[in-house]
Amino acid sequence: LYHLEVIQRAIEQLHAYIHRKSARLQALEQSLRAMADFNYRQRSLLSHALRHPNQTYTIQSHRISHNIAYQTARTDLMELEMRGLLRSKKNRKRLLYTPVVNLEEKLSKG
Repeated sequence: LYHLEVIQRAIEQLHAYIHRKSARLQALEQSLRAMADFNYRQRSLLSHALRHPNQTYTIQSHRISHNIAYQTARTDLMELEMRGLLRSKKNRKRLLYTPVVNLEEKLSKG
């Protein structure tokens, strides 16, 4: 009976954590939508990156996702990297962009 109570408390704590995290992400995404510093494509990518922190982005994937020119996609990603929100690494001839570890924290600071 004791072990069942411990498991039940752990599940309740997990549900509370998920609820808090979800509410925080929704609030952050809402404030992200209001930020004029980013264009809509960058806001969309950052919103996706908040929900999928291990996702890798390429110029090509960003270009196709938003139906934009190569240079526009490249500029979007490079600007996010300059602001410290993405980091890049070279894989053969392609640049791979990944969200920084503390993306949520950086965005909430403004």
